[in-house]
Amino acid sequence: MAAAPCCCGDGGEGENKTPLWWLAAARYAIAFMVTVLIIIVIVKAIKVVSFPDPLYLSVVQGTIFAAPARRSQKQVQELAAVNLEFRLLIVNPTRHVPMYLVNVTSYLFDHDTPATTVDPVDHCFVYYKQKDDIAIRQNSEANQVLRLSVPRMSMQPKFFDLVYNTSDSSSSSSSMSGVTMRLDATLVASIRMSATGNVNVSGNVTYYFWPLVVLHKNLLGDLVDDDLTTTQEDLGNDVFCRPPQGGRFL
Repeated sequence: MAAAPCCCGDGGEGENKTPLWWLAAARYAIAFMVTVLIIIVIVKAIKVVSFPDPLYLSVVQGTIFAAPARRSQKQVQELAAVNLEFRLLIVNPTRHVPMYLVNVTSYLFDHDTPATTVDPVDHCFVYYKQKDDIAIRQNSEANQVLRLSVPRMSMQPKFFDLVYNTSDSSSSSSSMSGVTMRLDATLVASIRMSATGNVNVSGNVTYYFWPLVVLHKNLLGDLVDDDLTTTQEDLGNDVFCRPPQGGRFL
């Protein structure tokens, strides 16, 4: 009689093996994470390479004009304010990339206060938030006038009294020199991709302008009207933005 086949032993072919499914899942998870990291690196590299040349900014004639706000006699006593205006020239050198400055905030500092402070609101003598975005078309320039009406309570008293004057006499008017303007904003570049359309690349930027002069309207005589920046006299050269280095500017 033939012997029955043996079903036992040291792991014969009849034994069912449990697959190591968790090992395969771990391999897939690691591969997925590596792929995500590679994509992140590629996107970062594209942003760095494709971000266009920076904008070139300057304060026209290096001058910020000041004049008392027009108010009635009662309002002058209760709500004294000074108007500040300056013209900002912005040049976009790129041929195909329009740019936008959004969330623009300007700070003014006297010559004894460093504009590179981490808390500019507390250290400047006045600051101003631009409501509208500034658009600069590709390969063109924008001439932007920024206007600010500053009530007495919003400016440090010694600086307000220096530039505020309601009389018509130039002898009682003052000016400030050595002023630094810091401009913080978000720069948005609209890069056109042939396959996906426009891609917006943005980054925070800070520009410093020094030395500027805050000039009272009375010191100009009849050269200006209600629009303080319309003077035709050459008051000085344009002041371009410059990078800070060790608290000073290059």
